Amino acid sequence: MSLSGLLPLLGQTEQFAALVNSLRAPRAQAALIAPDPAIECTVAALWCETDAPVFVLTPNPESARRLYDRLFTWLGDDSPIFHFAESEDIPFERYVPDHGASHQRLRALAALRGEVKGVTRPLIVASVNAASQATLERSVFDSYTQSLGIRNRINLENQIQKLIQMGYAHEPTVEIPGTFSRRGGILDIFPVTKDRPVRIELF
Repeated sequence: MSLSGLLPLLGQTEQFAALVNSLRAPRAQAALIAPDPAIECTVAALWCETDAPVFVLTPNPESARRLYDRLFTWLGDDSPIFHFAESEDIPFERYVPDHGASHQRLRALAALRGEVKGVTRPLIVASVNAASQATLERSVFDSYTQSLGIRNRINLENQIQKLIQMGYAHEPTVEIPGTFSRRGGILDIFPVTKDRPVRIELF
């Protein structure tokens, strides 16, 4: 159940109208003091009022996750809300890739670059810690972005080598982002920017 029907009521208040106008000014700076439940409602309403991507920073990972989850209540489950997650690295411990966080971060970046189908103005939530962690350079992201369509001609062996160069792992089945599997002329890929794998059948 979505509470989006309540958002126009907030838009009718003088305080919200003043906030929106201040944010539309060049080099906008605006201050808002509100309890937590009002913040999530205000962020949702601001996103509805803008025609550009919105990036929200929170003080810590817990507040980012909480805001991310609650925004779906206000905007609906199909809304383009993304969590730019933080990598939970532990000092002096052996490094183990955090595939879940990497997937969320790359998917959020893909949304900002217009690479997520149907998403033109994503709403991205991140903690200060997450935003301060490096992911990869824009040029690297762009160079490793590939689009395949129906009736495209590809060389299967070359495509597999390209996937390996991009960091994809060859697995018997594709269950996590960043993996691929081949069976004859069938290539299964779980893109790091998608929620589910895709299948390519070559004829």
